Amino acid sequence: MVVSGANSLNSIAFCASARSGLGHLRRVATIATALKQLAPEAHLSLITNASAVGLSSDDQAQFSRIVTSERTNMARAAVAIGAEAVVIDTAVVPDAELLPMPLILILRETVPSRLASFKLPGGRLWDEIIVPAPRGTWTPDRSLVGSRSVSNVGWIYRTARPAGGVLPIAEGSRTLLIATGGGGNDETAAAVTRELEPIVAMVRSRLPRNLRVLQACGPRAPVGSVLASVDAAVDVGSRLDEAFAEADLVISTAGYNSVLELATTDTPAMLVSIARTFDDQTARAREWGKQLGLDHDVSNPARSAAWITDILMTGRRRAVVDLGPSGCAMAARQIAGVLETARQAPTSQQYFFKQPAAEAPTSRVTAVRSRVLFDRGIATCPATPVPGRDILAFAHATGPTAFQLWADTPDTNPARPIARELCEAVLKPLASLHDAGPQGLSLSRFDPMRRITPRLRRTSSNRLRLATALADALLTAANRLESKEVVVHGDFHLRQLIQPTSRNDFILVDLDDLALGPAEVDIGNCIAHLATSRSANSAQSHMRFAELMNCFDAGYANVSGRRLDENAVRIFGALALVRRALKLSESGADEEATVGIVASAAKVAGKSLHVPDCGRQDWMAEIDDGGRTVQS
Repeated sequence: MVVSGANSLNSIAFCASARSGLGHLRRVATIATALKQLAPEAHLSLITNASAVGLSSDDQAQFSRIVTSERTNMARAAVAIGAEAVVIDTAVVPDAELLPMPLILILRETVPSRLASFKLPGGRLWDEIIVPAPRGTWTPDRSLVGSRSVSNVGWIYRTARPAGGVLPIAEGSRTLLIATGGGGNDETAAAVTRELEPIVAMVRSRLPRNLRVLQACGPRAPVGSVLASVDAAVDVGSRLDEAFAEADLVISTAGYNSVLELATTDTPAMLVSIARTFDDQTARAREWGKQLGLDHDVSNPARSAAWITDILMTGRRRAVVDLGPSGCAMAARQIAGVLETARQAPTSQQYFFKQPAAEAPTSRVTAVRSRVLFDRGIATCPATPVPGRDILAFAHATGPTAFQLWADTPDTNPARPIARELCEAVLKPLASLHDAGPQGLSLSRFDPMRRITPRLRRTSSNRLRLATALADALLTAANRLESKEVVVHGDFHLRQLIQPTSRNDFILVDLDDLALGPAEVDIGNCIAHLATSRSANSAQSHMRFAELMNCFDAGYANVSGRRLDENAVRIFGALALVRRALKLSESGADEEATVGIVASAAKVAGKSLHVPDCGRQDWMAEIDDGGRTVQS
């Protein structure tokens, strides 16, 4: 079957670990081969944390590109290559839940205690979980992992190939092949070596003349994994299945891929389990040992040695295990189906859709900026434009905003440790944004009057119009600053930070106003928002501003290593207060309350900045009257 209009599978990124053996790579390469048969024009990418040398040239040719990336950066690598869907093989990839594209998990049998590790933060669901096992063998609890669908596709394995010339076999000898896997670590490798050395010694004592012991060792074999008693260590590359078929007997660890490749041969095998993070090799060895030969019992090495000796002396083979058709074709169809569904009817349960404001950059520009910043390590949701519409799609993240957490904190007195800790937590992603660098973002300089001037023209309040002279004076003061320009959010406040469920950090949202300007632009704006938040007395906003400024200055220094310019914070904070007053006025807030905020803006700016009176007596009267409480 070939999919017509294969561009529906235009770009798929497979994420697989190559550091813990070749099983993950082998599985995704087998699925990729089936996908290319289904949709020859598909562009497939492989993102892996080590070299893919264990794959054959044919396997590697299925991928348009192979990217080496640490697991912690795989989600960013997928965005950088323009993937339209991400398929992850039995791994936890940080920030995958932030990707605005279908997410598919290939989940091999996993110990129950580790299943919840694969649940995505922020309430995001996997679009599909593909289980590479037949129905009735193992199926994860969908509620534990969090998925819209779970599909058992059957065992995924490559078709058996004729053996020949892989192993250096001596005529007239019996060949015992040891395959202890390319993964694990030095500790597990040493444990397996200690377990097998006496068994090999016992077998040699009974078959002294015609026994040849070989050990298959890949390029990532852990230190200490080669037995001292072997005749030769061989690197069979991608042809381990052929080596299995050539040997008279195989001793192998009980990894998923090793067991299935042994099952396609008639070679007797003894399975040895090793400890793995997600995998229960003990259970697999027990289950498959009966069909493949023997499950090694660590408490009875003599039993294993006797069984191996008997097999090698008699030359007995066993029946090939009927695995059924490989599940790679069904897995390929499931992946194709998920992509087609996402293209035709993206759901608001998985994605958040946003139409840029009239004065904001186009959706394509905003999407590019969000992806560039995500690639640079900024905790934000990369966006993707909806085809044919000026609308952006983001991953739908569920969780409280930083403002909600601040409001729910029992005591947000800036002098209290709990407030300082929360302040540093919310400033950490902002400081990272400030360090991101402007390359590739096409940013203009921050214009503090962009939202002030139009509102001053529209306001019907004569008293609020008095803020014109104040705003002009503040703009003049801002233009005289010599602060370093960085990438600024442009409208930063605590509602622009979300803490997705099951994450301990905040993600930065709403990047429509990105610009180049002093870091104090964002700090001043955030403090102004908090100082005029609900239950804050409008005419006392300047006092709250001063308290918060000390907290934010210390917090920013701790997370960034830089001190803020107090004058710059005051100037941009005062401008933000003026803008807040005008915005609240347009929303129907009481005039006395909004004029009180403007009065506080003058107080925040301070006489040292040479701010003119410009009707200051009216504002001072508001402060003397106590002002009003602003509801926002």
